[in-house]
Amino acid sequence: MVITEGCANRPGGAQAKFLAEVGESEHNRNLTLTLQAFRDFQAGHQSVGPGARDLVSFFESVETELLQDTTGPQIKRSDQEVINLLSQRAGTLHLGIANYCWFIDPDKALCLKLGQTKDRSRPLAGMCDSARCPQATHHPCHRPVWASAAVSSRVFIGKISRSQKAEKARLTAEAERAPTSSPPSTRPSPPPLEECMGRISDTDRTRNEAAIRAAMDRLLRGELPPGGRCDLKTLAAEAGVTRTGFYPKKDRNGSVREGPYQHLSDEFVPSGGPPGGREGARTPETPRSHA
Repeated sequence: MVITEGCANRPGGAQAKFLAEVGESEHNRNLTLTLQAFRDFQAGHQSVGPGARDLVSFFESVETELLQDTTGPQIKRSDQEVINLLSQRAGTLHLGIANYCWFIDPDKALCLKLGQTKDRSRPLAGMCDSARCPQATHHPCHRPVWASAAVSSRVFIGKISRSQKAEKARLTAEAERAPTSSPPSTRPSPPPLEECMGRISDTDRTRNEAAIRAAMDRLLRGELPPGGRCDLKTLAAEAGVTRTGFYPKKDRNGSVREGPYQHLSDEFVPSGGPPGGREGARTPETPRSHA
């Protein structure tokens, strides 16, 4: 109130300046939240919701862009390069009570369809149904809100009389649709910054290869971490490198080049399994004994 009154009481008013300051503050906040969502994605904390697949696909494209070898003389190793790649998506972010709304396409916004409004420049947060809207996502920071709502819903549904079967069925369906938990992590630990932000030095590559070989020896001896398997995913996590380094890369011009650690994945042959623990790969042939 004090800030708005101060702007309004200036000679001629300064509402435009105030709105510009608010817009800049919101933009910086959205950049911070989008960057945090990307870091959560790298750490294996996947988002959920109808728009999660599209967001994950976008984050994967950003990660691929960062993994491309830098041909210029200078290599950026700060968050600024990531922010530059995320800035356009951050401009579409709107905050809900228990979700993020990535307002990219007004035609997909469920709230605009329900509200039938003529103004399609922004979503209608009050009519958001984030369990159905294809542009809504839920993140770890929203977990407490959904968990609290689930508890309240169960208590309320339990108090509905038997005569209100239709209402009870409707509320039960809504409660079951709510994302009360996050899916398990399907990604390894985030890669070292030098791998994520550009070309790594020969010293770092040598150190990483030594860590990979040491992890290979442990896994092949049967020293598996809790919940781990003798595969490339566990190998990457144990060595502290990104799993994409074990696979070929496709450049922007369409050419394919070998991943920095692809030669090590070919050497990684678990006992009784395919190279690198990959299904469908050929295993070394065992010589047959002739009677």
